[in-house]
Amino acid sequence: MGDDKTSLELYKKSQDAADKFDYFVCAVSGSLFAYIAEHYSPKPLAIDVYLLEPISLLLLAASFICGVKRIAVCVGLIHIDQKISVCDERQDFDQHAILNRVRNKGKAQSWTWYIWRDRLLVCGFVAILAAKVLQPYGADSSAHASASAQPAHIQSQTLHSSASPIPFQLPAAAHMTNKPPK
Repeated sequence: MGDDKTSLELYKKSQDAADKFDYFVCAVSGSLFAYIAEHYSPKPLAIDVYLLEPISLLLLAASFICGVKRIAVCVGLIHIDQKISVCDERQDFDQHAILNRVRNKGKAQSWTWYIWRDRLLVCGFVAILAAKVLQPYGADSSAHASASAQPAHIQSQTLHSSASPIPFQLPAAAHMTNKPPK
């Protein structure tokens, strides 16, 4: 009898831990979505680095929705388990078999929502990481291309014009000095 009580307590603890983990992952994806959405500044949609940020928002929102659906299915499974134990007490084997099939279908749905929630969350993390890492390189690519086409002395003048209040002057060439030729 002590083993049944111990296994029931361990089952309750593992179920509580699984529930808390589901709530935690849902909270992470929801709060990350809210943070990114708060700091998101819309840009015209084009196939470039800036497209990763709205994609990550969509992935995180989908992950949150999958997490909520998984929690809802798990709550439904708890109610089905309660009904199955009532059927066991009444010895209603027909109802028990029906509820057992529904429970197995619910477990499969719960597993599917679990897989999709985690995949979407990981893809959302990767997309937002890629967006944050690649944005500095995608933002100034046209400025770098035009700057590299200019001669070195103009590049240094345009790139560092705010660094010194003294205007930049080219050194005089040897043949353009004010000295008379010999």
